[in-house]
Amino acid sequence: MTQGNLELTVVPSIGGRLMSIRLDGVELAFINSDLAGRAPDGSAEQWRTLCGEWGFPLWGGGKTWVAPEASWPSGAPHRDLDSGPYDVVRTWCWTESMGVELQSSLCRQSGIRVIRRIELSAATGVWTTLHRLVNCFARTIECGIWDVLMLRRPGKVTLRLGAEVDQWRERIVPFPDKGPVGDIRDSRFVEVANGELSTPCDEAVELKLGVMVNEGVIKVDLNFPEGRRHLVRRFAIVDGGIYSHGAPRRNI
Repeated sequence: MTQGNLELTVVPSIGGRLMSIRLDGVELAFINSDLAGRAPDGSAEQWRTLCGEWGFPLWGGGKTWVAPEASWPSGAPHRDLDSGPYDVVRTWCWTESMGVELQSSLCRQSGIRVIRRIELSAATGVWTTLHRLVNCFARTIECGIWDVLMLRRPGKVTLRLGAEVDQWRERIVPFPDKGPVGDIRDSRFVEVANGELSTPCDEAVELKLGVMVNEGVIKVDLNFPEGRRHLVRRFAIVDGGIYSHGAPRRNI
């Protein structure tokens, strides 16, 4: 899908992914070059090769995961939803917008079906991703939608803390088993200035933390050899909502 200087590429066969985001010809999304052009063939041997050092294939791009991570089977995202083929339910190209709606197969591990709708506005050049989880089992499933987008490095991720900036340490939810955040007050991964909290993403270090925010806006400043690029992501904050990971969360 192309609008002005923005080009989005969706790959239905690999988890219905938004695999590529190109702005002025520069790729913003992380795409695992080792897996480019490949797809699962159903064999256990090939699956192990695709997974590599991880417990699942790290394809890259943007996808829908089912939260919380603690409920993942064998510690990996649901295979049918993350790496399986999605059906293209419909596409459209109207005066107002263009887009695609995708639907996963029924997940054999969870009984969940994922529906992803990606729409690119002609007026603003902004794209919107709508996620739906459909419970196809005759039982209650406690879970949430986890919108994941992998971007290239180096860059900096920033969120606005709001009026409670003086209590910023209390507004961060660290995940000590998911990276070297340690004591937030002494961590080099977190910076606070002018009412904003930012995380520099320069190194290949995995860490996960949650941030209690009132405004659902994430700013990403990317500093590539091809030049600087900026990305803004907006999402709804549900007042009093129950989040599967304990807070509106960002993964670095």
